Amino acid sequence: MADVPNPIERAIRTLAAMSRQPAYLAELELWAASRTDPDLQQSIRDAERAALGERERVISSLFSSIRDNPNFEAVTSLSIEFLRGMALSSVLTQNPERYERLIGQWIAAVELLLRTPLETA
Repeated sequence: MADVPNPIERAIRTLAAMSRQPAYLAELELWAASRTDPDLQQSIRDAERAALGERERVISSLFSSIRDNPNFEAVTSLSIEFLRGMALSSVLTQNPERYERLIGQWIAAVELLLRTPLETA
């Protein structure tokens, strides 16, 4: 991804690539399985809590160019949620053109979001 000059696009494409890795998809499978298994759900929550610092470090590093933007939290949180949904969709829908189009549209939406103050009411 070092060849992508736009730092926002580079950050989102890096996260997108990470979300397509088998280990990430396996994590999502465990999330789904925990829906009906309280012990598994607690174990996953504990593991997520333990990994939170590292996740925040990676996100902060990837999006360092916008760290001071008032919409930083919205951009990073929405990007993670969007890519999680894309990863789930990819399990059943293998359409690389659609995937690339949606990633491109998300990058454009993020660029717009960074230029627009958010109402938080």
